[in-house]
Amino acid sequence: QESIYANLENSAWLSNEDECSWYNVSCMEGTVISLQLNNFSLMGSLPPEISRLPFLAGIQVKGNLLHGTIPPELRLLPFLTTLDLALNNFSGEI
Repeated sequence: QESIYANLENSAWLSNEDECSWYNVSCMEGTVISLQLNNFSLMGSLPPEISRLPFLAGIQVKGNLLHGTIPPELRLLPFLTTLDLALNNFSGEI
């Protein structure tokens, strides 16, 4: 199953730049707290590695072409209060 990484190949998302300078990434005190990727035509699956952002409070990926199982690792994000997966083709439970 291909993750969304393939869609980000030619973007700053896979560069050595500070994550807080990436497009539609919100940070507080140098820590990623929100990903706002609605309607980006992203394809693939949501990677379980997203749980490596321990202070993530918001994930918004509405209106993309994402599919696959919702990563159970999302349960490991204690500050996650906003999760918008609408208008994709996810399966499973959170």
